[in-house]
Amino acid sequence: MRYLICIFCGFALFVACGGGKSEITSSEWKLVSVVSGNDLLTTENVKKQSTLKIEANGSVHGQGGCNTFLGVAVISGTTIQFDKIVVTQMACFDMKIETAFLDALKDSNSFVVESGNLKLKKDGKVIATFSAIE
Repeated sequence: MRYLICIFCGFALFVACGGGKSEITSSEWKLVSVVSGNDLLTTENVKKQSTLKIEANGSVHGQGGCNTFLGVAVISGTTIQFDKIVVTQMACFDMKIETAFLDALKDSNSFVVESGNLKLKKDGKVIATFSAIE
C-alpha cells in the first residue's frame, strides 16, 4: 500500500510541475494589455493584434502588431525566460504597444494561466495579459 501511495504522490508531483508548460503551449495568445512605464496599454482599438505562440519544444513566434518575431522560451514550472528574440524591422505609424509587448517578453520571469488568460509577470507583478485565440 505504501508503495502505491509513493507512486501516486510522485505522479501528482510530476503532473503539477509540468502543468504550467502544457497550459502555456496549448493555445495561441493575443495581447489584451501591457504595461509601458507607469501606463497600462490596452489593445481594444488596434488594427492588427499582437500575438504569441509558444510551442512545446520552446520555440516562440508571433506578431508584434507591426513586425513578426521568433525566438525561444525556457520554461520550468511557472518560471519563463524568453531568449534569442529576432524581430523584423518594418516601421509603422504607432509602435507603442509593440515596443511594450516586446519589452514585456524580454523582462518577464514568470507566468500564470488563470481563467483562460496568460499573464506574464516580472518579479510577481503582471506586465502583460493575453487571452487565448479560439
